[in-house]
Amino acid sequence: MSSTKANIKDASVFMQLVDATNSFVSDCEDSVEKIDDYIFVMDNEMQKIKDLLAQRLYDAEIKLRNCDNALTLCEARVCYDEEGRRQEPDCSTEKHNRWKAKRQVEVAQNNMRSMEELMRLADHLVNRFNESKKKFESLLQTRLQDGNDELKMLKRMVDDYRNSKLNL
Repeated sequence: MSSTKANIKDASVFMQLVDATNSFVSDCEDSVEKIDDYIFVMDNEMQKIKDLLAQRLYDAEIKLRNCDNALTLCEARVCYDEEGRRQEPDCSTEKHNRWKAKRQVEVAQNNMRSMEELMRLADHLVNRFNESKKKFESLLQTRLQDGNDELKMLKRMVDDYRNSKLNL
């Protein structure tokens, strides 16, 4: 059996490593907290945008109903030419306004669908981040803490060895 010799001149290196590890863990926890805060702010911003898009869709739908009503009223009008013959009313302006309003509704619906899809994607990504965060936090709290405990044990062993050597 072979033995390995270690020459440790300053056992305080173990506590310096423990302190560095603790500082690293604290910095990592602060960074994760900042990411959580950013996600919260962005979620609120996305919800505000969705609410605005929902309001625009609602307004466009009201405008389309108003244009439908105006067109219906126009088409129901009874018009006569100069000779007293009945003729179709000119509803081209109302038809054009209805076409524009219908297009606005379609655009608003597309925007709303896009925003909902974006929010689903964001939720999916946040869920993946949260899964990774749990693993990372476990690593920080478990594995690095185990390493710190090992370093403290090594320091005690070195201190005990040095103290026993001094007592000889």
